[in-house]
Amino acid sequence: MLFALLSPAALFACIGITLFAGAIKGMVGFAMPLIMISGMGSVISPELALAGLLMPTLVGNLWQGFRQGVRAALASLRAFRLFIIVGGVMLIISAQMVRVIPSQAMFILIGVPVTVFTLLQLWGWRPRIPPEREPVAQVGVGALAGAMGGFSGT
Repeated sequence: MLFALLSPAALFACIGITLFAGAIKGMVGFAMPLIMISGMGSVISPELALAGLLMPTLVGNLWQGFRQGVRAALASLRAFRLFIIVGGVMLIISAQMVRVIPSQAMFILIGVPVTVFTLLQLWGWRPRIPPEREPVAQVGVGALAGAMGGFSGT
C-alpha cells in the first residue's frame, strides 16, 4: 500500500528527512514536526507529509518525556501543569487563526522565533528563572509555545 503512494526515491527521502529531524530534536529538544512537514512536503503531498510525521513525532515525544522514568514524567507534569494548560489553550486558539493570517506573516511568526530559540539553544543558553517568578514564566512561555505549536502544526 505504501509503495502505491510513494516512489522508492520519495520514501528514502522521507526517511532521511525524518532521521535529520530526529537528530535536530535530539540536539535542541524540539522542531521535529516542523522540519518533517516542510522537508517531506517538498517531496510528497502535504496530506501524506502530515500523516507521515504523526508516529515519529509521538514516539520522539514519548521517548523524550519518559527517558528518566514514569515518576520523573509525572513529576514534570505536576511541576509544569500551568505551562501545559496555557500552552494547550493557546495551541487551540492559534490553530483557528491560521485561516485568517496571510501565509507570509505566518512564516515570519514561525520562522523568526524558531531560528532565534534554536541558535540560543545551540549556544548553550539556559534561562534562570527565580522560583517566585516561575508561575508568570510558565504562563508567558506556555502562551508563546502554544501559539507557535498552533501555527506550525497546522
